[in-house]
Amino acid sequence: MTASASRRRTAALALAPLLAAAIGVGAAGAQPRTILPGSQPSQPAAPQQTAPQQTAPQQTAPGPSNLGTTRTPQPPRPVGSDTVTVKSLGAPDMSSIGTLYSDQGGLGVEMWQGSDRATAEALLRALPGATRSTSLRVLERRLLLSAAQAPGNLMTGASQSATDLLAIRLAKLGQMGDTAGIIALAKAAGPAGGGAATDRAAADAALLSGDNKSACEKVSTHVGEDLYWLKLQLYCQAVSGETAAASVTLSLLRDQGLDDQTYLAIASVLTGEQRGKLEKLGPLDPVAFAMLRATKRPIPPEVAASASPAVLVAIATAEGTPADQRLAAAEVAEAYGALPTETLTGLYAAESFTEAEKAGPTTVTSKKNARAAALLYQLAVNQNSPSLRAEYLKRGLELGRERGLFATAARANLAPLKALEPGSELAGQSGMLIRGLLAAGDVEAARKWAGALGGWRSDKAASETLTQAWPLLMLAGAADYDDRAFEAWAAAQDAKLRGRRGTLVLGLAQGLGQPVPAARWNAMLGQDTAADETVASPSALLRLPPAADGKRKAEAVALALIALGAEGNAKASPAALGPAVSGLARLGLTQDARAVALDAALTRGL
Repeated sequence: MTASASRRRTAALALAPLLAAAIGVGAAGAQPRTILPGSQPSQPAAPQQTAPQQTAPQQTAPGPSNLGTTRTPQPPRPVGSDTVTVKSLGAPDMSSIGTLYSDQGGLGVEMWQGSDRATAEALLRALPGATRSTSLRVLERRLLLSAAQAPGNLMTGASQSATDLLAIRLAKLGQMGDTAGIIALAKAAGPAGGGAATDRAAADAALLSGDNKSACEKVSTHVGEDLYWLKLQLYCQAVSGETAAASVTLSLLRDQGLDDQTYLAIASVLTGEQRGKLEKLGPLDPVAFAMLRATKRPIPPEVAASASPAVLVAIATAEGTPADQRLAAAEVAEAYGALPTETLTGLYAAESFTEAEKAGPTTVTSKKNARAAALLYQLAVNQNSPSLRAEYLKRGLELGRERGLFATAARANLAPLKALEPGSELAGQSGMLIRGLLAAGDVEAARKWAGALGGWRSDKAASETLTQAWPLLMLAGAADYDDRAFEAWAAAQDAKLRGRRGTLVLGLAQGLGQPVPAARWNAMLGQDTAADETVASPSALLRLPPAADGKRKAEAVALALIALGAEGNAKASPAALGPAVSGLARLGLTQDARAVALDAALTRGL
């Protein structure tokens, strides 16, 4: 052992009591706390038996289930006057429609207060859409689905349709793959909120969920407005057996200059014009995917690899899709939040393995693919030995991290993770298990493990694990910032990563309101050179502090999301993450701020 390694171990042992006291253990009988507000994660229930049982695949409707109820936001009622003035009510602004209220995770009916309509429209259009970051995705979804009084049109001469904001919100939900959210929001708007953009979003969602009737009944209203409705008309004619009419529509699309070669190739097969193989297909939009599904042709692997979240859900749940393709699509769709975790675990449980593969899993797991993840899941679920279960869980989580799917692996394995009780013989695996629990949002279970580690303070592995886990527990709210704890953690980091990781942890802690001494910041000067980290939108980042200070909640939330971008937690600079976390915390969105901070730390490998 080197002298530096020996010093790190000595420091970890000396600090173990301090860390254990700072972290503590949740009160007995306390309910597990998720760090994601307004989120109803679709997680398997914790098993009651020592060996959790596998479940068959569930045909769960795609998209999050917490859509709330439909109500139309009303302006504040005047007080202090006995006089009632009756005025004619104009048509309701459909942009105010939503499905989430404050008691359901919404951001509040006054979230746009202080913002003008042009700003709201620009910000909504600039939102990142699809992202694998759990915290950013939950926050964006809440922004898009919240029922709120729409901002007024304050710019002289500006002219915007009442449905502009609603249409933009539906389009962003489509990019996120939130089919259930689209359907609920469009239903909430009803006929009064109808428009080409709204109906198109609803039609796409219906196609991907297999509801041809709802999609096709919108064609007659809009056909002739643009090529989208002609493309959909061809599909509806073909699946209704009107092949001759579909052929006429195909000719019309060509005459009008449609240059979508992927669509044209599939349409040629669907109408019987071509009978050969479908080759060199590009990305599939919902209509093209529905058409390909109707041809009963296999989905080319390169098409599945580049598919949008919503199309990935359709691939994962389509009958006849090869099992390996379903698994791969389901994992990525779950990572984007478009597929319930229970659906993924059902596919994992249904995957078939030989007894030899189960006895010697290395042959399968060495391929580091979706099938390997399924095998490790099954082994963890069905294992009676705590030490073996912990080892399979550790390997499954490590595989998820290698494949860029750590949070997905954590959520999928939450049931067997929670079935494990802390024990000193599991100290070697406990660090990864704590990370998995935090990534899945179960802070109290992670705190329980950390508290147990603090009780084994004579165990070197336990002390070192507790030292490494301290920043994550601090960011999750299970411990306070302590400069000695930071020093011990920093000493245990690789010298090449110490500066960047240290700045990340300090910036996130400060953003959450933790007191970071000036001397600690002084020590970081010159050690934190930037690598491949970015600020997705410097202009959004510069506008964020005044928006947060002015309590313009929706504006500030949108600016934070735009500043971090779709890959925010993986690529964003601490210079962007710190202010974004701070802005959310100053708005009173403390749980969101903690979730973003923890997400960023876990994504960076802490």
